Amino acid sequence: MSQTVEFAYSRADKAAAHYRYVPFDVPEGTTRIDIAISYNKVKDVCWLDISLLDPTATDFPSETGLVGWSGGSRDELFTATDDATPGYLWGPIVPGKWNLLIGLSRIPDEGAKGHLTITLDSADR
Repeated sequence: MSQTVEFAYSRADKAAAHYRYVPFDVPEGTTRIDIAISYNKVKDVCWLDISLLDPTATDFPSETGLVGWSGGSRDELFTATDDATPGYLWGPIVPGKWNLLIGLSRIPDEGAKGHLTITLDSADR
């Protein structure tokens, strides 16, 4: 199952809140989550950071729920029951409301525009 989420962030968005949550549902039986981000990325001009939070995350500072953080160094990541992208944890995937946390690090005058692709897999691992 795959979904695409379009986004557009302006400098005003960054001034209002440096971090944006993108929620998505993960059903029972999911064994892998893949996320890809595509946007008008230009080093030192347009730069977004990404992090993944599971349903156990609470308001900051949370002692649980951080699955990983890669800043702006990655455009793709995954977590699964048996493996994960470096910088991310692997293990049982908790069903429920997950969040991709996007840090609005550098937003140019024209804004940061793009999309996320979130793919869920339930194949045996």
